[in-house]
Amino acid sequence: MEYAPTFIANNVLRRAFAENNAINPAKLQAILYFIASEYQKETHEPLFDEPFETLQYGSRLRSVLYEFREFQRDNITRFASDGGTEPPMIHESADPALHRAIERVWDAAKARSVEELSHIIQLENSAWHKSFQAENPYVTSANIAADTTYSRELGLV
Repeated sequence: MEYAPTFIANNVLRRAFAENNAINPAKLQAILYFIASEYQKETHEPLFDEPFETLQYGSRLRSVLYEFREFQRDNITRFASDGGTEPPMIHESADPALHRAIERVWDAAKARSVEELSHIIQLENSAWHKSFQAENPYVTSANIAADTTYSRELGLV
């Protein structure tokens, strides 16, 4: 099932805020990438309803960039909003594969620096690396699903 990236971002931010774990937009983007890959490996379906863009230093989801643009390199201090009174999140109990992907990646990545996570995304033969080398503006869903380069680095094997 495909979700709005800002909704999943809120699921991650809920954990970060509950654990008092600082997270800036770049770190959030990296964590979302790893979650998307883990989710797609299990479900064989993309997680997000928008593609990751290929940038020089990693990948990004435009909606997440736009939502948290005010923070730039500062730590995020609020949830993404859709105009309602409650921040939109996905009920993970309704999608156990999503819950497992978020838990695995959050536990593995939360203590890592944004520089470490960026380096891991850029490893040779990663989905980002393949898209960057091919000058593809987007990281393909097939490459995200096939990407295992980060697994050992994050301790997910």
